Amino acid sequence: MTATVDLDPIHEAATEAACDLDRDFALRHPDLPGYSRIALDHELCPPGGPCWSPGMVGVVFVAPGSRLRFPMAVQR
Repeated sequence: MTATVDLDPIHEAATEAACDLDRDFALRHPDLPGYSRIALDHELCPPGGPCWSPGMVGVVFVAPGSRLRFPMAVQR
């Protein structure tokens, strides 16, 4: 289950898709401590604020079924 805060449908769908992607990666690579990836469209959008684009997401595997995700801004 993903913890969310009053996201509109497009942002909630992006968050769910990102969590699914991270979960699948963790299952395929149980020996890795984490990874980084390009953020999905509408994944890095705070409630009431602008979306970060482009952006990266760092994912750390804390324990089976538990991950930390943190956004990283990309400066051009």
